[in-house]
Amino acid sequence: FNATAYNPALLANAPHFGEFTFGLSLSNDIFTMANYLSNNSNINNLQNSFQNLNSSMSNINQGLQQSPVSVTQVNQGIAGFQTAVSNLQTAAATLTNRSIQLGAGLNLAVKLDDHWGFQVYNNSHGVLQVNRGNLVNDIVNLAPLPTLQGTGSATDVYNAANAFYVEMKKVLDTALPAQSVTLGNAITALYNNGSPTAAGVSQFNNTISNIASSIDQTTLQKTLLNNVADVTALVYVDTVGMVTYSLNPLEAEIPLTIGANFKVVNRRIGYANSSWLSQQDLTNTSNITDPIKNDINQSTFRWGLDLGALYEFEEIKLTVGASAEDIIHSSATINAPVGDPLYGIVTDPGPTMIRIGASWHPLHQVSLNADIDDLFSGSSTYQGLDLFSHAKIGASYNLGILQLRGGFSNNNLAGGFGIAFLGLDYAYAVDDLTQSYNHYISFKATF
Repeated sequence: FNATAYNPALLANAPHFGEFTFGLSLSNDIFTMANYLSNNSNINNLQNSFQNLNSSMSNINQGLQQSPVSVTQVNQGIAGFQTAVSNLQTAAATLTNRSIQLGAGLNLAVKLDDHWGFQVYNNSHGVLQVNRGNLVNDIVNLAPLPTLQGTGSATDVYNAANAFYVEMKKVLDTALPAQSVTLGNAITALYNNGSPTAAGVSQFNNTISNIASSIDQTTLQKTLLNNVADVTALVYVDTVGMVTYSLNPLEAEIPLTIGANFKVVNRRIGYANSSWLSQQDLTNTSNITDPIKNDINQSTFRWGLDLGALYEFEEIKLTVGASAEDIIHSSATINAPVGDPLYGIVTDPGPTMIRIGASWHPLHQVSLNADIDDLFSGSSTYQGLDLFSHAKIGASYNLGILQLRGGFSNNNLAGGFGIAFLGLDYAYAVDDLTQSYNHYISFKATF
């Protein structure tokens, strides 16, 4: 009767004196990212291609200095840049729009009698979500870099430089806005009213060298943090103690039960995102770790009251229910100073969440279920989404030892199975928090 956490009326249907549950969750993105990162050639190729950028720039400079311009040497330098871009595109496509998510939970529930139950559980969760920023989208969508064509005349150099700038402009405008303007002006000057000259090529080459030396690494680092990816890191540990009371308020032959939970919630939480990180001095790690440690070391408490009801239409084997989580509650906040990533954030507001659902057993071994979660969008999970996104629909088929399950949740398909005699359950479904697929495994023992 872990479900009493959501609908306390379900306590009446709990067949056992007690339950112990241990659960784990793991995001599927971890396997995709681990497969890429565990391949040493991927990392080595990426590192080597960026370490060779200085050599590539040198080849371009030296090729432009020669008279006539060395097409082969310039293109060798451009090839080095192309290798770095290609490796970066692969890394960006593989490692962004991903969630690294790990969770673990322990639960002990005891049914004291037909009316009273007690439950205590702990849920620990860590999430690192990396979404693509504008710069990554621009890099992933880059076409192959143009090369120097023809004999290497001044006009050929202009055509190649202009084609390169047109292709790279979005990336340069985001990562190096000042240098992008300088490069654009240099290309315009190289054109020289339609007649590029050798002297113009020499001046253009000098401008490229000046651009490379003018890049401020600290400014570039903060720009990249804001634009490469939107990074969010969250870790929390919730411990909940709950007393449940359930009863049949009408005559015994009317299959209606209602219930209430009174709970106390203890939470520890740490949070950071790329916007906050970009404002920190990244050369001093304590500027980042100290505020997060301060938040996690704090412990907040709040209380909440849940209500629930359950009615069974015995003739058609249909059960309908409704619950109101935290219909009355307190809030808790972290004491976070200005500059802390949690400053001004209510970390545990306990939003009121209304759920309705139904379960139908057309056959003994078949169960069809449907829920509408957070009906009025009391939490942030469904804000801005249509009502259909709240729907969770599922079916299970009981083969005795094995139970097969499938359904639809968070606008995505879900599936799983259970092995009854082992108390083992597995599910593959999209997580509410990150909207990414997770693997869920739990072991339950009843007594």
